[in-house]
Amino acid sequence: MRIFFFAYVLPAVAVFLLGCQGAVAALGVDITKGNTEKVKISVAPMHSSTNLEKEIGKSCIRVMLRDLNSTGIFDASWKLPAGGFGTTSEGMPDSDAWTSVARDVLVTGSIKEFAQGRVKVKLFIWDVASGRQLSGKSFNFATGNWRRAAHSMSDSIYSRITGEGGYFNTRIAYVAETGLPGSRRIAIMDQDGANNIYITGRGEFVSTPRFSPDARNLVYMSYAKSGGSVVLHDLETGYSTALGGVRGVNSSPRFSPDGRHVLLSESAQGATNIYSIDLKSGRSTRLTNDKSINTSASYSPDRKYIVFNSDRSGRPQLYVMNADGTNQRRISSGKGGYSAPAWSPRGDWIAFTKTEGKSFHVGIMKPDGSDEKLLAKGYIVDSPSWSPNGRVILFTQQDPPSATHPFRSRLVTVDITGTNTQILDVPTNASNAHWSPVLHE
Repeated sequence: MRIFFFAYVLPAVAVFLLGCQGAVAALGVDITKGNTEKVKISVAPMHSSTNLEKEIGKSCIRVMLRDLNSTGIFDASWKLPAGGFGTTSEGMPDSDAWTSVARDVLVTGSIKEFAQGRVKVKLFIWDVASGRQLSGKSFNFATGNWRRAAHSMSDSIYSRITGEGGYFNTRIAYVAETGLPGSRRIAIMDQDGANNIYITGRGEFVSTPRFSPDARNLVYMSYAKSGGSVVLHDLETGYSTALGGVRGVNSSPRFSPDGRHVLLSESAQGATNIYSIDLKSGRSTRLTNDKSINTSASYSPDRKYIVFNSDRSGRPQLYVMNADGTNQRRISSGKGGYSAPAWSPRGDWIAFTKTEGKSFHVGIMKPDGSDEKLLAKGYIVDSPSWSPNGRVILFTQQDPPSATHPFRSRLVTVDITGTNTQILDVPTNASNAHWSPVLHE
């Protein structure tokens, strides 16, 4: 089946589903299998009346092409049929014209400034072979937010073709560094590397930034003071506060799925144990209690379980426990050591880092430890973080030192099939990254 995606600009936030819901499934795009035939998408210029509309339309299309092509499942381009964009007398896409360029999906657009500083865009999907309209969605946004709107358009296309939620209108928090401890800063950027901003100043040793479930706050480690502190940073106001409740050296903070608690590890008297901090009351609850190193705790999306890393067996392994700390059991069973677990937002996989000999891997396994898959390998790879749809993993990849690059640490993504790897465009060396939820205007 060939499909048109017809993009228009109309009043905002309204979503109108038109035509057959089941037609998208007929494409047979299964993003969990890997090595699927790419869906071919053409993006035609958006119809516009002013130079402002024309430029915003072009800019949106560039972002959409980049987003869609980065997935490895789409072949998106500006390719048009001979003679330009073909439509019937009723304004429907001309199936014969688009069949000639061997495209499966057509994206066209109309953009209109309806108020000072605001524009409207409207999107449709059409079946190329039949000319049947399948669905539509409208967008209303401030001109200064065109990039986020373009990412939302990409999410809409991705979702209708794959049946999965998109992940383009998201941000990434990371540690920007030069390799020197005093030159680390918390930074945030769009998932495609745009709009990079710094949250902390220079000269402060920081690590492990993690978004809250609503993407309005960050929690991270700051070692400006002795022992370090867990900092809660409000991204809207810029206000930061240190979390109390646990003494000793703290590390590995992470929000609960409801945003009401923060998990962290506390090191004291030769042991490291996991605590849960109630953000409203400030009360801490100890979840592990032994002489080993227990760290990197991550909730399941239903908040019933916690996966964590522990060396209680003699080397780092993955364990799962109930949210109250009971019923702790080991789930990793392969050779080597396991660390940095992260539970998928879908609940179906746990991502991890594995070391075996001199090899470093990023992999996934089922929550019971079965079906282990290694997805990426590198000199040093670490800190896996999930996309909000649970289909892509972000991680840190450190390259071996060389004469030209004595230190290089990059952010990389890999899909859960292991077939599509992308290096992100980051202005500095980067590590300890975390993917935000999907943003909403």
